[in-house]
Amino acid sequence: MGVIKHKIWNDIWHNKGRTAQVVLIIAMGAFAIGMIITTSEVVRVRLAEVWRAAAPAMINLSADPPIDDEQLTALKSIPGIQAVEGRLSTNIEWRLSPDQPWSPANLIARADYNDQTYAKLTLLDGHWPSRKRVAVEKGSDSAFNLQRGQPVTFRIDDHEYTLQVGGVIFNPFVNAPSFSGEAQFYVSRDEFANLTGEENFNQILAGAPVYDEIAIKALADRSAAPIGEIGRGYRRDHPDR
Repeated sequence: MGVIKHKIWNDIWHNKGRTAQVVLIIAMGAFAIGMIITTSEVVRVRLAEVWRAAAPAMINLSADPPIDDEQLTALKSIPGIQAVEGRLSTNIEWRLSPDQPWSPANLIARADYNDQTYAKLTLLDGHWPSRKRVAVEKGSDSAFNLQRGQPVTFRIDDHEYTLQVGGVIFNPFVNAPSFSGEAQFYVSRDEFANLTGEENFNQILAGAPVYDEIAIKALADRSAAPIGEIGRGYRRDHPDR
């Protein structure tokens, strides 16, 4: 054992440069791992904060046929429901100029962008959607070169409509274009009706005072019964639970 120990120290002593390189590489690796762990924890905490601030709905229902304001209000009377909010959504096609091919996109409308209860959107730049003015999702603007003041043409059921980009919105509940490959547009409820002919809600967001998975599932079933829903979802109020 003494001979082996002597040889090891002898090799280290006569190869100081290589030894220093090994030590430096190990130190850099340890530092990098520490930075990755720290950064991932910071990102996780930040995402949780953004998630909570956006007030995710505990219950997400899809209605077919869509429901009107009176039916939406009636859902609020169901025991256990704290609040209900309607949303409109559909798939469309869009392009910036006649020489471009049509691209798929999703179109969303809220009843009142200034009074949101669940899945809250944040206006990052410009104005909320209004008559003839559309907003784009953060990321869609840069990915598809959509600038404020720029006209965008939509095609819906073989009819074409041109609206102007007026703002940029952040929605933490949609996929970025780098994942979905599709743009996300937002319009007012009136403009949605003008474009699609539909003014009623095909998505219902609801919540309860306290999240309990079993109770929320039962509450979702009771909420879905009167509206003939085609799909339902249960979302926790925290991404890590």
